[in-house]
Amino acid sequence: GVRNYDFDVESDNLVSLCADLYGVRPSTRLLVERFGGFDIARQTTNTIFSSGALDPWGGATLAARDGGEDASDRGVYFFRMENGAHHLDLRGWNKDDPADVTAVRKKEEQIIMGWVNDWIDKHTKES
Repeated sequence: GVRNYDFDVESDNLVSLCADLYGVRPSTRLLVERFGGFDIARQTTNTIFSSGALDPWGGATLAARDGGEDASDRGVYFFRMENGAHHLDLRGWNKDDPADVTAVRKKEEQIIMGWVNDWIDKHTKES
């Protein structure tokens, strides 16, 4: 699949560190096993992936190229904010929020409310 690889930044050292500090051995394959790894954007429905150019993790974010040709049919959306940083669009409203972050946040709310309303419509008709 697209960028389907295990996350491995000296994973043996990180696993040992977690075991030493916290007494647990994390699974380095959990993302792959539960969510399809980096193919998650091709395997999900009703999902929003957002990223910001100011985000230090920005280089690892998923983008529209990762969603497949049917992404929009599955309700999978990708937003990139030039003035966004890590999770800024998911935080509460602030008068100092950049305009592009505010615009994406509004779109995300509309999309999510659409999903909620679709679910309500479907389940009210069944009763």
